[in-house]
Amino acid sequence: MYEGFGISIVEAMRAQTPVIAHKGSCYPEVIGDAGILVDGNNAKKVGRTMYEVYTDDMLRDKLIKKGKERAEGYSWDRAVDELKNVLKKI
Repeated sequence: MYEGFGISIVEAMRAQTPVIAHKGSCYPEVIGDAGILVDGNNAKKVGRTMYEVYTDDMLRDKLIKKGKERAEGYSWDRAVDELKNVLKKI
């Protein structure tokens, strides 16, 4: 339900795994339109969404493609560069 940054989501997208995540915390920002956000407290909705991704080949393929593209925007090199820029401004 909570993770400070969403590294596990980025790793899943990079591994070409369709992502379903709680629609809170940092998840909406990290996922964008490359995954499905659900109320993680609603077990029925989570289960239905998992079943939908499992049975709908087109949806699953779309999520995998978008997830892979989205994950390319996250890298340690980019994080280091952005941190350097912040520190230079300070």
